[in-house]
Amino acid sequence: HSPHIGRMATDWAVDADSAHPGEYLFEKLVGGMWLGDAARRVLHRLAKEARAFGGALPSGTKGALPTPVMAAIDGDDTPDLTVTLAAMTSELGLPAHACSLSARRLTQKVCRLVRERAARLVAAALAGIASSKGHSPPLPTLSVAIDGGLYKHYPALAASLAASLALLLPHTAVSLHQTSDGSGVGAALLAAAAT
Repeated sequence: HSPHIGRMATDWAVDADSAHPGEYLFEKLVGGMWLGDAARRVLHRLAKEARAFGGALPSGTKGALPTPVMAAIDGDDTPDLTVTLAAMTSELGLPAHACSLSARRLTQKVCRLVRERAARLVAAALAGIASSKGHSPPLPTLSVAIDGGLYKHYPALAASLAASLALLLPHTAVSLHQTSDGSGVGAALLAAAAT
């Protein structure tokens, strides 16, 4: 737990409802298991406090907005945001009359903001690790191996991560690589980096 990472009320609520409250706090800000629920909680709060959906409340049930559905909303490029409309009614339990085009745009914006924040936090952590090596001048290149379905199946998050790393490490050519061997590859990379 770092006092330098700001958390919103929704972050603390996600943590409190998790299987391990008070643990894995960074992962709960960036991990696929929690991103959809964070977006759902923001939408629920907007509905409750700002009547964002005309008084209708999105589902208050944990897990009602799975991260793959959040990614689909984020990537919805249909003219009337029909993918978003379907998710709002089927996943969030909102009545169709509460899902105006402006409500759909708001829902997509919330999903995009949650995704962007996660990507920036991960980029900040990676840039911190790269900078902690004390290289002067900065590393000319940095290769990062990433495992997990979130990076693989959420292309907008992968693009946001790459863009954030480019901003934070402007003099370093960063390459991101999808891996599929999990901890085996991670252990080998750590061992190689340590030598």
